[in-house]
Amino acid sequence: MIFASGGFYMKSEKRKYSKLKKWAGKLHLWLGLASGIIVFIVAVTGCIFVFHDEIKDITQDWRKIPSQESAFVLPSVIQQKVKKRFPDADVSMVIYQDRERPGHIFTILNEVPHNIYFNPYTGDLLKIQNLNNDFFTIIQDLHMHLLLPEKIGKQVVGVSTLIFIVMLFTGIILWWPKQKKSFRKNLKVKWDARWRRKNYDLHKSTGVYLSIFAMFLAITQS
Repeated sequence: MIFASGGFYMKSEKRKYSKLKKWAGKLHLWLGLASGIIVFIVAVTGCIFVFHDEIKDITQDWRKIPSQESAFVLPSVIQQKVKKRFPDADVSMVIYQDRERPGHIFTILNEVPHNIYFNPYTGDLLKIQNLNNDFFTIIQDLHMHLLLPEKIGKQVVGVSTLIFIVMLFTGIILWWPKQKKSFRKNLKVKWDARWRRKNYDLHKSTGVYLSIFAMFLAITQS
């Protein structure tokens, strides 16, 4: 009788485990389809934007100024030059960085935000940058708001990130083996199997390795 009741308990636990796996599988699939594209866009644009200074230095040679012993030109000189070219521009703030970077003025021209860059030693104009058309401004907006209005975009990105976190949890549940001896097996790829099995093993094994890292990124993003 004890043996029989123990067997019934084991079967009951297996049924519960199977139901949990089944629901986890459904959630993992549909949540992945719902949030995957958005999370991918946010991740890729974030990777690009985090290196925007380095990429700009490689692609925009005007960002590097040879260092000189002479002093920077007075802000009033820069203000006069910009005012002469753009009479309606607000030139109240002239920004100098270090001795190997151009100075700049942020202003609004024809209701469009611009950065006007100049050589800090000579005052020569180097670049007029329309921020609405700037590649990295677009990348930043895509990363934060998906190019949607700010309030809507934040909500969409936030909800998608929360869905992604739930998807990570369900993925761990799906990966978790029934028996301890299967842990190593679930961490390996069966390379001599058919491509579908290899694809599944790669998804499963790399997913569990990256889940903690991905969880950390998703939580800090949200």
